[in-house]
Amino acid sequence: MNDPSSHQKYADTKLPIIAHVPHDSTHIPKEDQVNFLRSFAALGPEINKLTDHFTARLFQSAAVNVQAHVFPVNRFLVDVERFEDDEIEPMAAKGMGALYTHDTQGKRFRARLTALEREDLLNKYYRPHHARLTQLTQEAIARSNQGLIIDAHSFPDRPLPCDDSQATDRPDICLGTDAFHTPDWLIDLVRVHFEQRGYQVELNSPYSGTMVPLGLYKKDNRLNSIMIEINRRLYLDDAYQINDSGFTSLRSCITDLYRLITIEAVVHRQPTQ
Repeated sequence: MNDPSSHQKYADTKLPIIAHVPHDSTHIPKEDQVNFLRSFAALGPEINKLTDHFTARLFQSAAVNVQAHVFPVNRFLVDVERFEDDEIEPMAAKGMGALYTHDTQGKRFRARLTALEREDLLNKYYRPHHARLTQLTQEAIARSNQGLIIDAHSFPDRPLPCDDSQATDRPDICLGTDAFHTPDWLIDLVRVHFEQRGYQVELNSPYSGTMVPLGLYKKDNRLNSIMIEINRRLYLDDAYQINDSGFTSLRSCITDLYRLITIEAVVHRQPTQ
């Protein structure tokens, strides 16, 4: 049972929400393309397929309790949503671990990295990103006795060859959850909110799971996390440019969602540890 004193202690502190945006960027610095077997331009169509275009803008907020953590380079260079160790990363078998070597078609676009080259890229991009995410979550819990990661993504309307799920009937919204870090109240609130706006919602299909820093994973239930994946047909045209009406509707929906979660989280705040 929650300790009433913990609610009183943190009564004036809103739930800190971290909007984690790992796949928004199309940028790959030239100096990091040394192992690429194709030019950046030739790789462009593949980059477009895997980029979560404009998700940083979709999930941005002026609310004081919402902070974005956006990865600055494209996932074809480094993918921070993969495990660092290829031995435990399922997508590494497809050449799409933390450091991709193959594209969505299974074709090699990058030469094999030396151990030193791999370490350099992990130290430059992957590890600092995760260190900062861990810091943000720890600060949130210390400040408010709770924290929430919104793992912000978008996905193509048709499955890519590299996708585990090849089902063609894809929803408008996919919510990814974790048994420890995604409480039922949060799932229900987010699902109902999108459905009331007319969106079709599925849980953990066609993608599953949500981002949690490894140092806190299954260790601290004051940290909640939910992945929100948005079907790109809702807000992009065929040239990967914004469809204004669809984009505006989603922005409004997400802004209202932040507000509703912030209000509801007060009731579900964990006891002081």
